[in-house]
Amino acid sequence: MKNVRKSLLAVPTLYIAGSFLAWVSVYVSFVIYALVPLIFILPLDKEVFKGEELPENQHH
Repeated sequence: MKNVRKSLLAVPTLYIAGSFLAWVSVYVSFVIYALVPLIFILPLDKEVFKGEELPENQHH
């Protein structure tokens, strides 16, 4: 759940950064705007144990 909260805070920050960076480089702005959907598509809330995913029966 912590990762979801972080992504919800990161998205507006990325949009603001993309808006300001558009004055510097339009291409950098496009890259930032392309990253925003990836934050929602990628599973960020999976539990990780020592760099590996926990088996289904060992979740906390």
